Amino acid sequence: MSLKQSVKKEIKSKFPKVYNHKNNTILDILSWIFSRGFWAVFFIYLALISIIVLYTIFIDWDFLKFFTINFDDTVKTFTTGIITLVSMNLFVTNLLLTHLKDERDEIQSIIDKKVNFKFITYLGFTLIICVLSLYFVSPSIINQSVKSNILIFIFSSFASYIFLLVYLYNIVFNFIHKTKRTEIVKLELHLEFHKAFYNHYYKKRFKEEYQQLMENELKFKSYPFWQEIVGFKHHIKKNNKNVYLDDINISAIKSLSKKIGDKEKYYHKLELEKLYEKTTDIKLFALTADANVDYKNIYSFSSKNNLQSEYDKEYLGKLLKKVNDNTVTNKYNELEANLQNLDDVYTEFIELENEL
Repeated sequence: MSLKQSVKKEIKSKFPKVYNHKNNTILDILSWIFSRGFWAVFFIYLALISIIVLYTIFIDWDFLKFFTINFDDTVKTFTTGIITLVSMNLFVTNLLLTHLKDERDEIQSIIDKKVNFKFITYLGFTLIICVLSLYFVSPSIINQSVKSNILIFIFSSFASYIFLLVYLYNIVFNFIHKTKRTEIVKLELHLEFHKAFYNHYYKKRFKEEYQQLMENELKFKSYPFWQEIVGFKHHIKKNNKNVYLDDINISAIKSLSKKIGDKEKYYHKLELEKLYEKTTDIKLFALTADANVDYKNIYSFSSKNNLQSEYDKEYLGKLLKKVNDNTVTNKYNELEANLQNLDDVYTEFIELENEL
């Protein structure tokens, strides 16, 4: 097991709510797709159509053929319907942005995250392009099953698009309603707090477990990066790009320690979130000159700081600014709501601290 897995397992056991907010893989994947823009949605959709074509040519199970399709009439109906729904999508998006014009600077990132109107719009344009392209190239497609299966897939996407549009309307109406909008922002504030708590606790426990493993269990001695230990060979990682420490392989470090035996051994404390620049080599160990060890699979590095939160302190900073602005302008009702949000977060922090 790696040190990262060990710490994550501990967080999951002690703080399941915090862990689940920080580690929702499905939402992370969807957010990645939503943030890629039109061409990502378009090419992913084309890839799915390609799979449909390959399936039809090489497999095409008869028992899955439920429909008899009038191709030309269906294509025309789809084209009109999709264009109408995309227009409705643009209308409701404009309604939302116009209604919230005074607050958009404060909650724009929440709108982008929660509403996902960009993805829905891109999907609508993709459906229009695909159904029009199918209509124009269909005379050159001899295999009728290929045309029918692509059309069925587009119909399924069209039905899904309708549900997405209903979802969009529901979310937009929630944002327009002031009380519900306040609740959405409050939930985002709590999510940000959970991410910040997760990052802080993860970094703290990683450092403690790393030190406990190396010094108490494996009997390494720590030494600072600037120190040279006489009579020992310093093992370093040649660094050709900016990196961050990502993980430590517990089994590998134990295996290294076992090979060295009772001889004196030193290690350099590597830190999470610390940038190791490409111009600087990373010190790992100081071992006896005759120590023949392989340490390449012990440390994992990443070019990205995986502990950084995408929305780190964003909402909390804006909330504190609103407290200040509402205090100066004597907006007591809004100030009361702001202070209540801060009190809720502080109460949750105390509850989590008491569980440590």
